[in-house]
Amino acid sequence: MSKILMLGGTAILGSGNERVCYIHPDNPKLCVKVYHTQDEIFKHTKVMRQQNEMEFFYFRSLSLRKVPFLYLPRCYGWVETDLGRGLLFDRIVNDDGSPSQSITELMVQGKISKSEVVEILNNIGDYLNQYKVNICDVNPDHILMQNVNGELIPKIIDGVGSRYNNWKLYIISYCPYFSKKKIKHQWDKMKSMVLGA
Repeated sequence: MSKILMLGGTAILGSGNERVCYIHPDNPKLCVKVYHTQDEIFKHTKVMRQQNEMEFFYFRSLSLRKVPFLYLPRCYGWVETDLGRGLLFDRIVNDDGSPSQSITELMVQGKISKSEVVEILNNIGDYLNQYKVNICDVNPDHILMQNVNGELIPKIIDGVGSRYNNWKLYIISYCPYFSKKKIKHQWDKMKSMVLGA
């Protein structure tokens, strides 16, 4: 029987309408996404979107298509926790173990210039288009800049795939051609939000 991860009392990385993201209690380079209680979820929304199931399916489809995880964290599948079943991902941290900051934080602090940000966003956009990786939640806070040996590598930590675990998810997973227009629209919107920060 696999070990049950004890997340109660573990540091929380972030919290959304449906899920909470915890630092893995045994490995700070990993994180676990688990659902809020149903009562908590329905305080914020009328529909449970099954984000973990959607992400598991979509990230597996990316692996099957042999998409390089250049700008994405890896998903390692399901784990059992004291708070229910969770989805295990890379936690994006710098090579010294410190938390990676968002692209907007670094830009506001003057640690990266606007022209550097434009280049970074264009590179990510090219990657998304080349490999037909769909973005469903446009939020600049989802782009973290991981410092590895002095090089800043962008990683999109959330909002990848589809907003709902439904037929649209299957279309973008198995017929990625159809997501081309949406990818461009979503990424243009993301660029506007980041550069307007």
